[in-house]
Amino acid sequence: MINKKAQIGETTTWIVATIVILVFVFLFIFASGLMAVAKPTLSLDADNAKEDHITQEMLFSILRYEADGREMIDYLAEAKDNGNYKEFESFVEILLERFEADGVKCNFYVYDLVSGVKLAGVEKGSDDAGEAKLEIGQLEVLLEC
Repeated sequence: MINKKAQIGETTTWIVATIVILVFVFLFIFASGLMAVAKPTLSLDADNAKEDHITQEMLFSILRYEADGREMIDYLAEAKDNGNYKEFESFVEILLERFEADGVKCNFYVYDLVSGVKLAGVEKGSDDAGEAKLEIGQLEVLLEC
């Protein structure tokens, strides 16, 4: 054991390096968690996803539809911010009328998840063929066809 000091120095270096790496990993995980909480997420109702696949696609097509150069989901976010859902409802009504012209009757609703209050709704009748729910931040969007 002639080089005992060298072994102690090298071991100390590796211990410190391991601690520094673990600190960075934990900071990264913590920061990722904070970013995930701050960003609104989209989540599907997985229980009915297989049965209502077409209704889910219709709901996504409504929210991704572009009107006046902006997607409907942007109008929904703006309506949530200012509390006025009339413009959003008018665009949704036009889309549901197109569905109705193709023989599909649907109802569209927006609920506040916190209070459970209906914020917006367009009713064109429903064929009871399927239902699709989508959570966007604190809002729940429901399409019944």
